[in-house]
Order: sequence, then C-alpha cells, then structure tokens
Amino acid sequence: MLSSYSDQILTYNIARELSISSSTYSRKQEKALCEFADRFEFQLVKHGIHTEIDDLHVYPDEE
Repeated sequence: MLSSYSDQILTYNIARELSISSSTYSRKQEKALCEFADRFEFQLVKHGIHTEIDDLHVYPDEE
C-alpha cells in the first residue's frame, strides 16, 4: 500500500504482483485501513489523548 502512494503504482499493478484481483486488493486494503483506525483509536483512548487527535474513521452518510 505504501508503494501505491510513494511510487504512484496503480492498484491493478499491485494486485497483479500479489496474484490477486483488483477488487480483492481493494477489499483487503479497506479492511486493513479500518483495523488501523480502530487500533489507533484504542491507543489514543488508552493514553488519554483521544480528544487531541482527529478520528481516522470514515463514516458513510446516513440518509
């Protein structure tokens, strides 16, 4: 994932290198980012600094 930002590699090329489909790569990436946000938030709360840092979660619009 870092290489997609630093080297601007297309998702298709990363997925191909991993021998998975682009849609599988996208689902795994989304899951990993959500897990990171959850763990990051846990650490912020644990250390009492959750009010100082923005929430990394992205919430869908509720209609």
